[in-house]
Amino acid sequence: MAALLAAALAGTVTTIVSDTATSGITRITAPREPFTWVKRINPDKLYGNCSRQYMVVSDRAPRDMPPFDEGSWDDWRRETRGVDHGLTHVELTLQGRSAEATVLQGMRVRVVKRAGPAAGSVYAGVSEVTCNTSDQAQRNLYADLDTGDRITPMPAYDGRSPSAKPANGTSEPGDHQAARENERGEILSFPYRITDSDPEVIDVGVETGDCDCSWVLELDWAGGGESGTVTIDDGGRPFRTTASATKGVGYLVYDWDTHEWKGKSASSEGG
Repeated sequence: MAALLAAALAGTVTTIVSDTATSGITRITAPREPFTWVKRINPDKLYGNCSRQYMVVSDRAPRDMPPFDEGSWDDWRRETRGVDHGLTHVELTLQGRSAEATVLQGMRVRVVKRAGPAAGSVYAGVSEVTCNTSDQAQRNLYADLDTGDRITPMPAYDGRSPSAKPANGTSEPGDHQAARENERGEILSFPYRITDSDPEVIDVGVETGDCDCSWVLELDWAGGGESGTVTIDDGGRPFRTTASATKGVGYLVYDWDTHEWKGKSASSEGG
């Protein structure tokens, strides 16, 4: 009996190690993190612009593609078997379990698989999303998957660009120093401090123009005499963001009058 139990345990350990090696996802945490977190993928409430165009790459033919679902971009992505085209937003709400502070020390985007852009048609939905008028500050970060496999997100105005919007209301691309503050003038750099009464909302915009990339977020923390790294993924799988293999051919939008997908030129593309 002891021999059988030892063999079963050995098999279980081998499976765990094998799964970790093949998935590229590891979790290094304390037995219980001193904080909780809630994740939303491509949330319809974003800090800044109140109208967004969301795109997926899908191998489904237009006749088999369901209309854009304004209720949930992420539900529409899953229904269409689509992949986020160019940009994925991950919003994290983090809150301590007690009055004792936990320090969020830093974050990385780690690419676990990189391939050429995915083939398929690009489908777009446009939504007048709800503006974020809450008093809760939202920290906006940006990462470019085309720059490497371990990326430290930069503070950003809206999670889409590493540029801030200066006080005069104009955008200055490439002004990374200005991007340290959002429109409320709040410093965005790590570390952040959270307690049960002082949460943080972090929106990470992850973008690519060149790859089909699978990736995870790694969040370092310290508190209660312990430290660790929480790995955040898409329900047990890496997030996935892709450029289009057919650049320059445009994309399709749904015509509610004719109930069909129709093409638009690439010059009309926006986001």
